[in-house]
Parts: sequence; C-alpha cells; structure tokens
Amino acid sequence: MSVIRNSTFCTAALLVAGLLATPMLPAQSPEPAAPVFKRADFDPGAAPRAFEPPVDADGPFQFESKMFDFGRIREGEQVKVTFAFRNISDKPVEIESIRAACGCTTPSVFQKVYQPGEQGTIEATYNSAGRRGRDSKTVNVKTAAPEEHNYVLTLGGMIVSDVYLSSGMVNFGDVEEGVGRRQTVELIDTTAEGVEIVSATSSVRGLTVSVQRPQPYQDPTSGKNGQRTILELVVPRDMPRQNLRGSLTIRTNYEPIPTFSATITGRVVGDIVVEPAQAYFGMMRPGTSAKRVARLKVTNGEQYFLDSFEVLRGEGSQDVAELPKLDVEVTTPDRDTGLQNVALMLQAHEIPGAFDGVVLMKGHTDVGRKLDVEIPFRLLVQAPGQQPRPAVPVQPGVSTGAVQRISLDELRERGAIVPRPVEQ
Repeated sequence: MSVIRNSTFCTAALLVAGLLATPMLPAQSPEPAAPVFKRADFDPGAAPRAFEPPVDADGPFQFESKMFDFGRIREGEQVKVTFAFRNISDKPVEIESIRAACGCTTPSVFQKVYQPGEQGTIEATYNSAGRRGRDSKTVNVKTAAPEEHNYVLTLGGMIVSDVYLSSGMVNFGDVEEGVGRRQTVELIDTTAEGVEIVSATSSVRGLTVSVQRPQPYQDPTSGKNGQRTILELVVPRDMPRQNLRGSLTIRTNYEPIPTFSATITGRVVGDIVVEPAQAYFGMMRPGTSAKRVARLKVTNGEQYFLDSFEVLRGEGSQDVAELPKLDVEVTTPDRDTGLQNVALMLQAHEIPGAFDGVVLMKGHTDVGRKLDVEIPFRLLVQAPGQQPRPAVPVQPGVSTGAVQRISLDELRERGAIVPRPVEQ
C-alpha cells in the first residue's frame, strides 16, 4: 500500500505545480481516472482480489469492475476470475458474443439474455503455462442490437517460475538459400535439484536441434543461483526455400512443468522474395470473384516474366471435382523499388468447402534465367445460410499431406483460365 500512497502524493504534487504555472481556464468536467492495477504482495495462498475502479455505467451493462488483478501465481497455475454486472437498461439485453484475445484465456457466461435489473457474471479462466513476468489478457463482450455495445474486460498479474525459457520465439528472419543460419535459446533453471532435458525437437522439417551442457547461472531478477542450458537450432545450407513456421518442444524431468515450447519463425529465400508469402481469400460465396496482390522482387535486380502456372492441391483439402478458376498477372518492376505486383484473380467454385493450394508460377528473367515461384493460397466457399467470415489462415510450415499436381490441360478441361504472357 505504500507504493500507492507514494504514487498518489507525487501525482498530487505535480498537479499543484501545474495549477500554479497554468493560467486560469473555464471550469471543465473532470475526466474519470483510469483504473490501475493494485499491487499484490506475494502470498501463494492468498485469494484473488478484484479491482475497485469507479463504476462505469456506459451501455446497458454496469460492471462492478472491468479489471481484475490476480496477484502473483506460479507458472502453470490456472486462475478463475469473475466479472459481475447488472442490466441497468429498461429492456432485455442479449450477449451476442464473448471472446478472449488469447488462447490462454477461456471465458464463459451462464446465460445469454438478461432482463432489466437482472444481475449476471462472466467467468474467465487464465492458464499461465509457458508465461512469465507481468502479463495481462482481455475478454471482449458484445451485446446484441438494439442495445449493442462492446465491453473490454482485463485480467492480469505476475507469473513467477523457477524454470523458464529465455525467449518464447526463435526468429531466423530471412535466410539466404545455400548459406544457413544458427540461433539459440536458453532453458533457465534456478531450482536446487537441477533440471535435465529429456528431448528437444522441432516441427520444422530439416531444422536441427542440439543441446549443450548446462552452465552455472545467476538469475538477474531473483538473484537465485542455478544453471542454464543452451539449445542450438540450425538451418542447414542445403535447406530448400520454405517458410520456417513451427515450434520447438523441450521435454524435461521438471514435474511442475515438464514441457516447454517456443515458436519458430523465418524463411529460407532464394533469388525471388514474395510478400506476403501466402494469399488468403477468406470465405466466399459460390461463383463470386476476389483478387489478392503480392509483391515480388528478384534479389539481384532482374525483371521477372511469367510464362505459365499450374495448381498444386493438398489432399487435406476437400476433394471437389470443380476447382476455383484462377488467373495470374505480373506487372513490370517499379522504377524506384524494383518491386513487381503479382495479382491472383480467383473465382470460387460452386460446391461449399475449403480449398488449400499452391500457385506454382513458371517464368524467366530478362537475362534468360528460369525461375519458379510458389504462392500458397486458401479460400472457403460458404454453404447456404453461412455468414461471411475470414478463413482460418494456413499454418505455414505445417504439411497438409501430399500434393496433387494438376496440368494445364486439365485446368482447361475444368474451365480454369489459362494464363497468358505478360506484355512488356
């Protein structure tokens, strides 16, 4: 509590100094103070405590608190918090949706419609596995028309752990094909027993992981002595062009949290770089058309010309006889940046379902070099009665199974648009 008192005193002193130095202005209504986290002393056995900000009567629901500080917890613990509210309008109010901004938080509500004056609660369960330090998450609550309103509920606290990864992400960036790259991540252990790594694997095909011997270490935050184990991840020189999207999984003998994971990002690039690397068409109605544009650049400054293309389809996609109609166009390079636009024009097929595929572009440069470019794409043809919504992006680096090559002759037979040479 002393921290809050000191903060209040300093704030009051600054306000007084500002009033003395500022000319008198007409009186204005003061803005409500933004709620702040209350400090919670470390007590593993203490019950969670709710915030006490000013009551916000905006919209049909009046929440007792829109923020909750669960204090300090150990990594791996789950905390359930409750946000109480009351319908202060004179009409029944329906909760249209309730969503968490993170998969680590699971919200729930016991009923959807609340009568005037009726009280209710929204629960949110937070899973601290894989998290450390100060963390906060949000839950978005939307009420339906005519009393439409959006509420943002926040929960947070401090997560402490004796064993943790130095980073939750291993980013390789752009790795030039034929060069390779190394990155490291550390498993920090401040327990007295000494944690051993049982296995360390990567879901990215071709990427290798090696574990070095533990070294003495002192945690700069807690001051505890322990050990750190360095894990080295290597993109080999012979790795082909691909997106590096996956995860590093580390299994240990640490019983409270036996498994640790980190996200792997990056890509191996060759003579051509395409941004963005995937085309997402989202949900489309049968027979409708959409266009997506990517930017292409040959790394040595050459100009790329499209000769033809074919479609690769994953067996994990819905097996439909009719394919989406597709056309591809490539523009001339921009004089200043050297970038070329790649336009994918797609017409959705009539049968509802998902389609994941790759556009394989075959072309050449202005000096006669042959270069192929692959652009993954996805669309979801909606069924009757479905509401349009964005399609779930294809997870880069995750195989969807074997691919089926479709020839240009087959595309013509199925009504696909045959690409034409780009005029210079």
